[in-house]
Amino acid sequence: MRAASGESEEAPKVFHVIVDEKEGESTKSSSSDLAEKELSVGERRRLLRRLDLVLAPTIMIFYLIAFLDRTNIGNAKIAGLTEDIHLKGNQFNIVTSLFYVTFILFEIPTTLLIKKFQPKQMLTLIVITFSLTTIFTGFVQNYAGFLATRLVLGVCEAGLFPCLTVYLTMIYSRDELAPRIAYLFAASALSGAFSGLFAYAILHMHSVGGYAGWRWLFIIEGMIGFVAGVLGYFVIPNDPAKAWFLSEPYREMVRRRQAQRRFDLEADHFDWKSVKEALKDFKIYLSSLAEFGQDTCLYGFSTFLPAIIRGMGHQSLSVQYLTIPVYILGAAVYIIASFLSDRFRSRGLILITSNIFPIIGYILLLTCQGKNNVLYFACYLCSLGIYTGAGLNVTWLSANVAPHYKRATAISMQMAIANSAGILSGQVYQFPPKYVAGHATSLVAIGIATVLHILTIFYYSAKNTTKRRSMDQLTPDELLKQPHNDDDPQFLYML
Repeated sequence: MRAASGESEEAPKVFHVIVDEKEGESTKSSSSDLAEKELSVGERRRLLRRLDLVLAPTIMIFYLIAFLDRTNIGNAKIAGLTEDIHLKGNQFNIVTSLFYVTFILFEIPTTLLIKKFQPKQMLTLIVITFSLTTIFTGFVQNYAGFLATRLVLGVCEAGLFPCLTVYLTMIYSRDELAPRIAYLFAASALSGAFSGLFAYAILHMHSVGGYAGWRWLFIIEGMIGFVAGVLGYFVIPNDPAKAWFLSEPYREMVRRRQAQRRFDLEADHFDWKSVKEALKDFKIYLSSLAEFGQDTCLYGFSTFLPAIIRGMGHQSLSVQYLTIPVYILGAAVYIIASFLSDRFRSRGLILITSNIFPIIGYILLLTCQGKNNVLYFACYLCSLGIYTGAGLNVTWLSANVAPHYKRATAISMQMAIANSAGILSGQVYQFPPKYVAGHATSLVAIGIATVLHILTIFYYSAKNTTKRRSMDQLTPDELLKQPHNDDDPQFLYML
């Protein structure tokens, strides 16, 4: 991806070559003619619009449905789940946390399989299996059954977000990623808004067929997901150059883009070397720890927002619609921030700026107990930065790791480490209605994440300075022999 347009304007021209293993000589790629035909600005925009028209709503629906369960479990709780299956003490929090154990364990292996089994097959299998598990959740009768379904759900959902992210990096260049990954996190925010509407409507089905409203919540949600998974199989293309929704001129544009991104898209076979390189890469751990802090807020906020608002004195059904504008604001702000991030080629500064709002929000939640209007306003402040921070940090790392299998490993590592925050948030959000421990933990977590973002900017800046000096000292032939990964001096990190 050395020639990606999102790199610094100072980045040199990239030479597209492959190495003849028999002779050990560099030869021109068979796709060199295509690689030389760069798309015009107009062609690029038209192609991106065509791709977005089909792929954006598809991936958003997939992730919205997956995240719907994480928000609806909070709605189900206040609608009688804990009483109906006789949960005691902190059993609900234990189940909420243990979901992330299997979720984390299966993220890396699932993500590494996406290229072997192809995106269409992998993504639709994930959606169908977690949707079936969601349906089964509607029939649990006790703590053991509830725990079992959540553990299985963690296995089934584990690879969805990292697989979707890796899939996007296979289609879009790194200066195009922010809005596309924003669609995923916007979907997670919108799932909160939709879950409020969805729960408000479905909970009126209480006693229909002899089932409680919260049971219908899981059953209908799972059925919707199952249908979406089946339909998605016929929508998602494994190779955009053969996409059913693109005419031949547009397919030719895709092939030209692919030829220009050979550095980024190489390694059709599984590459253990790239996996090992990811495991030793400092920047991946730095980003993952920052994402842990961001996700501590994200999971605590999205799972327990209904309970937080109910603690302000609102009744069950009114809670459902009071959450809606909070989630919608979070989604809208994140989409705007993602476009600004690509427009100004800036990740870190926008991340840091967005985190200021939830920091203020959590301070208000901790210090203004009893002032319900202020507390509700604080929820809006939190939503302004929580989704932007979590999503943009994923985009930042995705753009700064190459080639494919190193990136796939990096994203799944980041998610595995970050999603362990779900275990933490499930334990600290206890002791209603004030949730002091939960808010305090979230405040500390997002503060640490902000500091780590600042350190990351300095780290990337120092690395870029070293790379530019190295390029000044290397001849064109020596540049051709550089490693085909993000250590290449021609691969400048995005800040």
